[in-house]
Amino acid sequence: MHVFGADLVFNMGNTLSPAFSFATQIPDVSIRGMRVRTFHLPIRTISENNAREHWRSRHSRRKKQREDVTLLLKGKLDDVTFPCIVLLCRIAPRRLDTGDNDAGSQKSCRDAIAKLLGIDDRDERVTWKYDQKRGGVREYAVEVTVKEFGVD
Repeated sequence: MHVFGADLVFNMGNTLSPAFSFATQIPDVSIRGMRVRTFHLPIRTISENNAREHWRSRHSRRKKQREDVTLLLKGKLDDVTFPCIVLLCRIAPRRLDTGDNDAGSQKSCRDAIAKLLGIDDRDERVTWKYDQKRGGVREYAVEVTVKEFGVD
């Protein structure tokens, strides 16, 4: 079941919850030629490496995550200057190991952000970093922080 409202489509029970259906932007910070922008996206990510599921379920989840990130960040990353650092911070009640699982759980988010930036996610002008924070019970989100250098 899809719910429509305020230019946002989200799938009930999948990645976005009705209580937190919009990306919240934390105010920009500019310090000596560096601009930092942070966005809080209400998206649930799981460990892709350890998920034992049918390929169609995995494909649907990844596609939905990419669509959600695109809807929530569309138009907000148009003026990013390169080089930059993109930090993806997973917020969830339980932490994943910091090796493959943390980065793997956010791969769909990374792909969508790279597409919004108009680059391939292998582009050397962008450095991708990953982090985790422990959230409350049933609190899932991805916090995207973009640090741009050479901004006046």
